[in-house]
This record gives sequence, C-alpha cells and structure tokens, in this order.
Amino acid sequence: MNDGRRALENLWKNRSEDAKLKFDLACRELREVERAISSGTAEESAYVYRNAVRAETAALVEYARVLRAYTDLVAHGRIPDDEPRG
Repeated sequence: MNDGRRALENLWKNRSEDAKLKFDLACRELREVERAISSGTAEESAYVYRNAVRAETAALVEYARVLRAYTDLVAHGRIPDDEPRG
C-alpha cells in the first residue's frame, strides 16, 4: 500500500472515530434529557426532548455516512469524493 492511500485511510479512520464520539455524546445527552424531563413544564420538556432527538439522529446519520465511506475505501478501494459535514 502506498503512502497516499495509507494517509487517506488514516484520515477516514479518524473521521469515523470522531463521528462515533459525537454520536455517543448525543446519545448520552438524550438520555440525560430523558432523565431530567420530569422537572420542566410539558412544553419545555417536549422542546428540549425534540432537540435532543434531532441531535442524536443527525449524529447517527453522519456517523453512518463517514463509516460507509471509510468501509468503502478500505474494503473496496473506492476513494470517497465528498468532504465531511458538521
């Protein structure tokens, strides 16, 4: 494997690890919101909960996108043509 390919694989591996960390954080934040939801008004709780769910979903979508690009690169030799989001 050449140095350029190795560097590209390392770049996407790091991106996938970063995306996983962000997803894990969003999951923890959602669980905290779920535990604390009973302390606010119903309207405030619904708003905070919806935002936490949206953040978790966005993090999951980004993690899946980056992991797919990394897997395609390593397993199939397909060079990702897009830049990371978020």
